[in-house]
Formats: sequence, structure tokens, C-alpha cells
Amino acid sequence: MSWPDRVARMWDSNHLFSVLLELTHRCDQACQICYNPPPRDEGLLTLAQYRQLLSDLADMGTLNLALSGGEPLLHPDFMDIGRAARELGFAVRIKTNGQRLDATLAGQVRREIDPFGIDVSLHGARAATHDRQTGVPGSFERVVENVRAMVACGLRVRLRLPLTRWNEGELQEGLTLADSLGVFVDIDPEISPRDDGDCGPLALAASEEGLACLASALRARRQVERSRPSAGASGEQPPRVSRRHCGAGCATVAIDPYGEVFPCVQWRRAVGSLRQASIREIWETSPVLTEVRRVLERLSVEIAAQPPGTVQAYCPGLAETLGEDPGRVPPTPGVRDRFLRMLGEPTSGSELTDT
Repeated sequence: MSWPDRVARMWDSNHLFSVLLELTHRCDQACQICYNPPPRDEGLLTLAQYRQLLSDLADMGTLNLALSGGEPLLHPDFMDIGRAARELGFAVRIKTNGQRLDATLAGQVRREIDPFGIDVSLHGARAATHDRQTGVPGSFERVVENVRAMVACGLRVRLRLPLTRWNEGELQEGLTLADSLGVFVDIDPEISPRDDGDCGPLALAASEEGLACLASALRARRQVERSRPSAGASGEQPPRVSRRHCGAGCATVAIDPYGEVFPCVQWRRAVGSLRQASIREIWETSPVLTEVRRVLERLSVEIAAQPPGTVQAYCPGLAETLGEDPGRVPPTPGVRDRFLRMLGEPTSGSELTDT
């Protein structure tokens, strides 16, 4: 069975495959595009509650576990939670700004947690750009140095670069930097509002020219990948199509530091609290989750009726955060859909090329 087939089956059968834990909303940076609300001290989940949650998730057959924040390494029990996740067999991914993962701590994480991967935030290919976004002088040099240390000790690192008006002129430099560090880079073309609906971060969204430059750079890379021999078998059947638009609340959930459960990190509609019920009870009986799944089924039907290629990346969670109806596809394409259209266009001689 192909991976797309497995994904479709998980979505349709309500198999909780991936969970993102926001361990804390505290951070040692002050990024202007951060979507987290201000941290608070009361009501935080305890280490005992995290241990119970991880045990319950293991019993439910959950495989992927992301430790996120804020900055997850600021949580006092980060290593204990990570070790418990490893002991239970989760594929752990750590999402971090990279400021604390120096050679010493990276080695400890490698030995004691052995994560499947580390996602490290990067906000520009130049120190001035990155440090302007984080509000922390020297943060660029520190993160580059720490990424080298992570790679040296055997950690699998991926840079996550949100495209903004501040860094869109440094795309090629960003790709070159990632290559020089020996890591992958994932460039997100879309900036999100804050979880409380504040649209302030959208003021830094990339321009249409920036989106076009990114599409051109990624097309060039994709052409190189396609030129390499493929191990895929010919005559494969097309993948099974899920009856649901995405896996939010069907195969994934996000959990904030206070035990509130959401369909995904983007869709901040509370479906239950771990202070009142177990994750299994929430997953199997939450009426809010039931409604989320119905919305995704209706969306799948509506999107299938649209002209081919017009709707490829609609996010109902983002729509709801913006005060829109998550169950209705907007009449005009969003940022990600516009970017995907650009990505599919042929390359012209004047576009940015990869070297």
C-alpha cells in the first residue's frame, strides 16, 4: 500500500497518528510573526500528566509526536518528556529556534531522546534579517553554529524558513546556506495570524513577487530531482482519495501547555480538555471533533466540484482564525493556492535559478 493510500485510510478511520505538544508558550525570542498567545503560569500540565498522556497515546497507536512551543527546551521537564516518548517508541520531532541546542545539549538530546528529526527556525539568510525578526542580537550566528553542532553529533536537522517581506530577497542565499550546512530547508510561503485572531503578523507577509521568486527557485530544484533515476514502479494505481479534506481532528491533534486539545496547530477550536477527560475519551466522544470531521467531509465534496487546480491548499483552521466560515471555500484563492499555481508554471529565462 502506498503512503498516500495509508494517509487516506487514517483520515477516514479516525486513527490518531500524529500529535503536536505545545509544551510551553514561553520563548527566548520575540518574533513578530509568532502565532502563540502570551504565556501564563497557572494551569500547566504536570510531568505526571504528560507521562499519562504519552501512555494513552501509545495505547491508541499514535506514532508521530512533535515537541513544540514557544520554545520547548525552556520547559523544565523537556528532557524527561522526551525520554519518556523515546521509551514508548514514538517518532519524536523537536521544533525549536535552535538557540539552546549547542554541542553539549545536542549530544545529550541525541543520546537520550534520539529524535526522528529537529526542525530549526530560520528567519533570513543574513544576520541582520534574522536578528531583526527574533529581536535577539547574535541569534543568527548562534543558530548557524548550533545547527553545525547538531549535524556533527548525528541529529537529522531541517531548517524552517517562513517567507516574509524582510527575507524574500534572500531566498537563494537561504538555499545555499542550507546546502552548506548539509540540511534540508522548508520555506513556508504563508504567514498566519495569531491564535487569538490578531492579524498583525500578516503585515510581514511576502509580496507576490516574493512568492514568484520562491516558486521559481523550488521549480529549479524539483527539475534537478526529477532528472535523477527514479525507483518508482511503472503502472502504479492512482492513490486512494480520502472522503475528508485534511487530517485535522481525523489523524492529528495539537495540545497546548494547559491541556486544551485542538484539531491541529492551526485550527484553534477547542475540542476537549485533558483536565476533564483522557485523550482517548476526547478523541472518541467529543461532539466538537465530530462536527470538525463533518466539516472536512463537506469540504472534500465542495472542493472536488471546483475546476481542477483552483483549490489545492485551503486551510479551514486558518479560515476560522480569520473569522471566516471554515466549511466554505473562499471565492478567491489564498496565499498558498496562489503560490502552488506559480509553482506549476513553466520557468522563464528571467526567473531566479538554483545553482
